[in-house]
Amino acid sequence: MINRDVIVVVAVVTLLVSSTAAWYFNPIVEEKTREIVSIVETPFEVLQSDFIYKGNNWVTLSLEIQNSAPTTQSTYIEVQALDSQGEIILDDGVELIQNSIAVDIPPEGTYVESFEFKKNGLKTELDVFMVVLWWDTAQGVFTSGGGTSIPPKALVAFRGGGYNGLEYPKYRFYDVAWSDTHQLIDPADQEVRIVRSAWSTESSSTDNALIVLMTDMGYIDAYNYDGFSWDHDRLGQIWVSAPDEMMRPFDFAYESLSGDAVLVYKDNGTDASEDLVYRVWDGEGWSEPAYIDDPAGRREYYWVNLAQDPLTDQIAMIGVTGEGESNCWIWDGSSWGPHHRLSDSVTNVEYEAASIVWEYTSGEVLAAVANGQYVDTAIYDGSWTNTGSFSLVLNPGRRTPDVNWVVLKPHNVEGSNRIMFMALDGKRKLYTRLWDGSSWTGLPEQMDDKLQSADTRCFDGDWMPTGTSFILFAGQFNTQQMSYKVWTPSGWNPSGSGSWSLYSGATKKQHWIQVRSNHIDDYPQVVVGIVDVSNNLILTSWDGASLQDQTVASTHSTRDYESFEIAFSFTP
Repeated sequence: MINRDVIVVVAVVTLLVSSTAAWYFNPIVEEKTREIVSIVETPFEVLQSDFIYKGNNWVTLSLEIQNSAPTTQSTYIEVQALDSQGEIILDDGVELIQNSIAVDIPPEGTYVESFEFKKNGLKTELDVFMVVLWWDTAQGVFTSGGGTSIPPKALVAFRGGGYNGLEYPKYRFYDVAWSDTHQLIDPADQEVRIVRSAWSTESSSTDNALIVLMTDMGYIDAYNYDGFSWDHDRLGQIWVSAPDEMMRPFDFAYESLSGDAVLVYKDNGTDASEDLVYRVWDGEGWSEPAYIDDPAGRREYYWVNLAQDPLTDQIAMIGVTGEGESNCWIWDGSSWGPHHRLSDSVTNVEYEAASIVWEYTSGEVLAAVANGQYVDTAIYDGSWTNTGSFSLVLNPGRRTPDVNWVVLKPHNVEGSNRIMFMALDGKRKLYTRLWDGSSWTGLPEQMDDKLQSADTRCFDGDWMPTGTSFILFAGQFNTQQMSYKVWTPSGWNPSGSGSWSLYSGATKKQHWIQVRSNHIDDYPQVVVGIVDVSNNLILTSWDGASLQDQTVASTHSTRDYESFEIAFSFTP
């Protein structure tokens, strides 16, 4: 046997924390210290012993050892999880220790094994792993390498109870699973009502995110996340006395290249030239209020919808006023540009009956708004052009219901300009239609003749990160299960109105449905958020073939408003 001197390490080593690890605790990084306690003869070297946090409760240690002796060797392995005091962590009184054995490692050969440790709150309790190897009558003791975190793939921000109440916004991150619920430190002025969230797309700040919310008293509060911690700003007030309707007269979007974010919200004043307020977040702070003038005079906006151009710093906006007018603007990176009046007769202004998106490849904008029984559309390609109207049914008559909800979803895949149109009418019938980049293909197709509600958006869908598939979810009337179907260029599966695939899980009758697609081909490809009749917020993942990993994110949501938003990060 070749004698080999090794330094035995038993001092607890402060973890190396990457910048992406800090979204669970404050980033305090100290110098490593090591204490030589003995020198032993051992044939083994530990080549790799780093570990990765997988959420709050799950850690994986990757161990690689090498036999440096000229003869084949075997060793027993013991891995101990230690806290900051060097004590073995207990789980219900049981020590967190795992044992294994490496048998017949040849000279210069290596042995690799992963060890999984799970315990509630393990991320904050764990400081280091102790790796003990013993063979014959000798023993070697080593501490593990540094710990890092997997960058969060997604964020859900929501109204939730518990902790200090409904005035405190809540959120969860997703890395390999949804984290526990976290509470933002600064409260909103009143109970949280409607929430929007998004991650920065700029390549050097993809760990930055924003949550913007509206409270019951109409205040706009913004929370910015810099990869380490959250800061809070109260930006303005939309109204003094909040109406009962579920209106959302605000929205924000990031510029794709700069990393700046643009926020637009209804003005609370009376100046006829200041109908909408906009402010820009530059990563350090918010700009002073500036204003958008509706050419028709003073207008009260009920809905604002912003869409980010995925390839430039342009942002498209569509808004609906209480007077039933629908207006569009384009942000060019510094100011709001050409105005276009898409409709002046939106019937059901209490519902979000307007949507606007960018075609991914062409860089053109498609806007759509419900106008009674019809849907009016327009294209922006440097200038605005109306592209006509269509109804959801042939030859609509006196009894044909108005359209309540309109949603457009762009196919963000290179070479595609497809957009999926979805609409729900006042009798709870759901329709879809495909835009191919130049025209509508076929007639609107009925998906179901009676969803759970016409008063809430109990449907949504999105495209897969790659390929040509679109997945649609809907809350069928009196149905507990999640209902979904998938579109491909050959059509819908299952086909036919009222035909759905079903997933039984934690959901009850579904009132709000939100579907968000990952930006890259990674698990989960899609996350579905549902608020059901019991005011539970439930998150479910789609892996490209099936639904799984269902999480009850909150039991204190509300079906009165869309009080949550899911956002995938752009981390590569």
